[in-house]
Amino acid sequence: MFRSALWVLLVAVGPLSLACNEATGPDGLSTDELAFLQLPPGAPPLVVQTASFWARTDDNREVRMSFRPRPGESDSSEFLRFRVDEGSLARRPNGSAFAAVDSILITVTVVDLQRLIVDFQPSGLRFSQSRPARLKIEYENADHDFDDDGDVDPDDEVLEQRFSIWRQETGGAPWFELGTVRREELDEIEGDIFGFTNHALAYRR
Repeated sequence: MFRSALWVLLVAVGPLSLACNEATGPDGLSTDELAFLQLPPGAPPLVVQTASFWARTDDNREVRMSFRPRPGESDSSEFLRFRVDEGSLARRPNGSAFAAVDSILITVTVVDLQRLIVDFQPSGLRFSQSRPARLKIEYENADHDFDDDGDVDPDDEVLEQRFSIWRQETGGAPWFELGTVRREELDEIEGDIFGFTNHALAYRR
């Protein structure tokens, strides 16, 4: 839980653990072949749908997006955290390399509030293969009736293990699964980001 709605700051990151999902095949999947993370009726709205920060070649920077506090509560819960570490920036959208001390403005926008699809700009920005950016999505506020049968039961726990982060180059293009780390006890999934596209939390139907 967090006091502020949005931070751009330096962070120290601990070790990753638990299950890792495998990447999908070369052809990807259509939107209809995926079941997306969704919010239930009455879920708190996001504080903001768009957030920006300056990533730097010589510093660790991140942005966080949160839900509004529930009625009667003062703390908000996090939805998304995107981190770009020192040395992560590789190439600008025009293909040119970053200078030793350089920066670029990154904008994160939730473009689909129903399926929580997130767009990252500028399109074409590339990150280091050996030191990629990192995206974490928390789904504490999501509808945990993942199979949409009217209740939360062991079947939903099985489906939860299939969730991972998926990327889509442009609207209407196929979706590709990323290798991710899932922490079920924290309701969060984290994955490496090598370039800017749409991203969402989903599982293969």
